Amino acid sequence: MRKQKEINKAYSEFWDRVWYVRHKVMLEHIADGTETCDPKVLKMAKKAAKKKEKIYGKKSLRLTDFEYGLVSGRMSALAWLDGVDWEEGSLDT
Repeated sequence: MRKQKEINKAYSEFWDRVWYVRHKVMLEHIADGTETCDPKVLKMAKKAAKKKEKIYGKKSLRLTDFEYGLVSGRMSALAWLDGVDWEEGSLDT
């Protein structure tokens, strides 16, 4: 049971990091006009991002493309350990 909690905790942290990177990319796209977002949703997303920055530290949430790939791969492996089919749980594109 302890291992399952550790797996879930790690997966959750990795997901927070992936979400944060995607959020920052979305903000860039909104700024350059290539994407739009409902203002209410954007406000909630910005609030969630601030919470993640407080938990992990803003600097540690910034990932290079290489680091992003590592985190995505770890998430896929943890999902597989949790019994999810590779095609279903993998972040590979």
